[in-house]
Amino acid sequence: MALTFEGESKEAILEARKIVAIINGEEESDRQHEYTHNGYADIFRDAESYVFCVRGWGHLTGTGGLRLPEKGAAKIQDDFIAYILKRLNGE
Repeated sequence: MALTFEGESKEAILEARKIVAIINGEEESDRQHEYTHNGYADIFRDAESYVFCVRGWGHLTGTGGLRLPEKGAAKIQDDFIAYILKRLNGE
């Protein structure tokens, strides 16, 4: 699992599907919003609305996962977040 979204309403599910389609390159960003992150793994829309969390730290560093050193795992996660933001912001 790479992302965790909040909410189970029809609207929340449709928004999550659209975001995933944009990240995967299946759709283009409509550039109606600016997406940012808080320096950790939380992604926000227009600097105030929480949208989702980027997951995977446990898999990258854990004994049941890849067992990467924290510095290497942090780079992978930071690069993934940068890619996500680039896709969502239409850059």
